[in-house]
Amino acid sequence: MNIKTAFFDFDGTIFDSEKIYQHFWKEAICSFSLDPKRANFLLLRSLDRNLANLYLQERYPSIDPNLLRERRIALMDDWKKSHHFSLKEGAKEGLYRFYQQNIALYVVSSSKKETIREMLFEVGLLPIFKDVISTKETKRGKPFPDCYQLALNVSHADPFTSLAFEDAPSGAIAAIKANIPTIFIPDLTLPPQGLLPLLKGVYPSLKQASQDYKRLLTSKK
Repeated sequence: MNIKTAFFDFDGTIFDSEKIYQHFWKEAICSFSLDPKRANFLLLRSLDRNLANLYLQERYPSIDPNLLRERRIALMDDWKKSHHFSLKEGAKEGLYRFYQQNIALYVVSSSKKETIREMLFEVGLLPIFKDVISTKETKRGKPFPDCYQLALNVSHADPFTSLAFEDAPSGAIAAIKANIPTIFIPDLTLPPQGLLPLLKGVYPSLKQASQDYKRLLTSKK
């Protein structure tokens, strides 16, 4: 198998941003005098907005989940005035290694395209990516396959000569449903046991995944 295209999740895979999202989801809940322990905010990573709203509604029926999201965004926007997200360890080296193998690189993320482009530009990575695909362009987010199906259309890629890199279960499920061999790069959690048989591999960083490039090409898993 020849890998021609690679799709990368953004938050938690390239940038070390998921822990910041987790922190401000909890802060947003607390700002409404609600108990953050009633929810597992890890489940909201990369999750489709409607599914996330249903989850929040079940745990906090007294408040509109959109208000919680707006508060989380406002708190994060204040934080970003004096802070920056950092790259995940090994992300830059790994991305360049794949790029140097003449693999077409794309971002497939739940974040806004403008935000992704801006952050990649700031760290000098924007030129190595062919394009950015956001779930904001699709009706459904992850774990639905819509964003990866769009990415395949945009890139004119064959899923069987592609790889997807994800750090959260919902993202990995989205890529797998689009028939793209998927690599898990754990961020805040390891992949669930039930997901392991469906993955092509699990690596601690993009750098280490890129160093195992030849095995990724030949593995039948």
